[in-house]
Amino acid sequence: MEVAQIARGIVLKLRKENPSLWEEDSESVLPDLELIETIGFCHDLGHPPFGHSGERALNYVMRDHGGFEGNGHSLRLVANLESRKSGYGLDLTRRTLLGILKYPASYCEARNPEQNVGQTDEPAPGLKPPKCYLDTESDVVDWVVSGFEDEDRERFHDGSEKWEIEPGEEGEHGEIRYASLDTEIMEIADDVAYGVHDLEDGIVLNLISEEDVRKRLEKADSDPQEGFEWGMEKEVLDRPFAELLQDLFGGNGDDRKEATGALVNSLVSSVTVDKHEVFDHQLLDHHLELGTPERAFLDVLQDIAEEQVIFTQQVQTLEHRGRLIIRKLFEALDSDPTSLLDENQQAAYREATRSGCESDRKRVVCDYVAGMTDEYATRMYERLFVPREGTVFDRL
Repeated sequence: MEVAQIARGIVLKLRKENPSLWEEDSESVLPDLELIETIGFCHDLGHPPFGHSGERALNYVMRDHGGFEGNGHSLRLVANLESRKSGYGLDLTRRTLLGILKYPASYCEARNPEQNVGQTDEPAPGLKPPKCYLDTESDVVDWVVSGFEDEDRERFHDGSEKWEIEPGEEGEHGEIRYASLDTEIMEIADDVAYGVHDLEDGIVLNLISEEDVRKRLEKADSDPQEGFEWGMEKEVLDRPFAELLQDLFGGNGDDRKEATGALVNSLVSSVTVDKHEVFDHQLLDHHLELGTPERAFLDVLQDIAEEQVIFTQQVQTLEHRGRLIIRKLFEALDSDPTSLLDENQQAAYREATRSGCESDRKRVVCDYVAGMTDEYATRMYERLFVPREGTVFDRL
């Protein structure tokens, strides 16, 4: 919801400053508000239980069957699994699906062959999936980009023009070069929401202190390599950042919310639209840029969240448990799918069995696990593996 709200604010800001890019018809370069909110609401639908930890575990168990990536699964959900119209998922428009298509590279093309997840018995933290769409949705992506000219489509969607796949020292996957304008609006909104609102959450939970923020900002400010321009005296909507920091940590709930809103507003106000000058279609050629100081500041906020929250022992032990739960659930369900899957998934499994493809069958199991909440996955795990947990009268 935060991403959708911020994305809406970005569009309103861009409309005001770039009236030539906004028209109330299907040819408008800037999206209408309903469209960008829909893209914002959908952007994380495909994330499995336990977030990125669960994502890596599913990618591990599916390593020989097309892998798993959360954003790619979002596209699969809205275009296939969630059925409003048979065969068309939620029956969304091309432009909506294009905005949800965060990474226009298929799994098999973006994955670095040097990173062989099959070489380990444990889906370790470093075994990230490539940023991609799933190979199962290739026909959907082909339809989404079919309205572009051949050269635009090839540059955006095919081959080395779009991402580089040369193995790095750490076996990194390929990275995309381009995304649609709507996707970039959503991505910046996501970055702002992650940076600012996660900071607020960390403050409320007493996981991040004012001293943590000050030290990290001072470190960034003293590093000439970073070109950092966001210090305590930085003006944020006519107020020094130092004052906002006092409200974030020392004020009441209303003060904190007001300071958070000021930070979001300041970041959104720095967004500008530019052109790649490589595409014919305006929706692909226009792209967004966040102001340099604002981008550097967001990077610092994300670093703080990682250092003070995500990489702590408290969180890492839970992430390890999440990977274990996902892996064990998948293995159990895959061992006896006709008994352990629910009714809807059993029907899908029978359909996959008729195809004769093992990867199709495993994808059904993966879809089921990916659609669970943290709580549902934990209850299912306890029911299967913890003695004296659950009875025939307990509903999952």
